[in-house]
Amino acid sequence: MTECAWSATRTKRTYFSARYKKLAARRGKNRALVAIAAEMLKMVYHMLKDGTAWPKPTERQRLLLRARE
Repeated sequence: MTECAWSATRTKRTYFSARYKKLAARRGKNRALVAIAAEMLKMVYHMLKDGTAWPKPTERQRLLLRARE
């Protein structure tokens, strides 16, 4: 799972990339990576449990990602 998190954090302009940068600044790179993996696992669990698709980013999320670049 951490390999998936590592890949997701290296992709530019994504939720996980922005979240990783924020966490890594406070907690360190390794802890941030494990936190992202746990967050991804929770999202996948709820998507499978509820039968929902990955949500499209809202306009607010898009603006936040642009502001962090």
